[in-house]
Amino acid sequence: MNKLLILLCCVMLNGCAMDPLGKNAIRQIPIKNINKSKTISVIKIVDAIEYGKPIGKSYAGTGCFHKGDLMWSGGVKIINHLSDIARIELEKYGYSLVDKINSPFNEEYSKRADLLLGGKLVDVKWNGCSSVKGDKGEMYIIVKWEIYDNITRNIALTISTEGYFSEKEFKKFGQKELLEQAFNMAIDNLLADEAFHTFLTEGK
Repeated sequence: MNKLLILLCCVMLNGCAMDPLGKNAIRQIPIKNINKSKTISVIKIVDAIEYGKPIGKSYAGTGCFHKGDLMWSGGVKIINHLSDIARIELEKYGYSLVDKINSPFNEEYSKRADLLLGGKLVDVKWNGCSSVKGDKGEMYIIVKWEIYDNITRNIALTISTEGYFSEKEFKKFGQKELLEQAFNMAIDNLLADEAFHTFLTEGK
């Protein structure tokens, strides 16, 4: 009887609250580069998370009733688009890019760059709710960045950054928007890193 009463209350109040993710991140302010930088090319962002790994909880309906665990299923199309977000942010903050958004020749452009930037998505935490109204939830990610020096042929710098995004209202976006917004914070946090800025501008 008590369980039924709780269920009815949840429906009347338009939803039981999802469990908190228990993860968060703070967006740092990117350093605006006003000097000439080494040329850099964004190679790709790769998915380094084990397929089928539990990453959070799934909820359904406007009441957000718990369905089960969320498992990581990858997302090649989504991951590929993250490279373009990185390019936009690097250009926005004054770095010298040699490749272009959506260009089929970026592999060729990368040969001309001083440095190559790549990233590995190494962790995802995600609680999400889907209903006829759309989706809501929160997502936390960790991206491991590597900068490859085309001259020395070595990984010259490695930095890990966090990203987080939360949407409390139902919106027509889905997992893609959550991941892109969390990634946007992760790239901004890279651009706020003093070691990253110094490495790209030293000697220029």
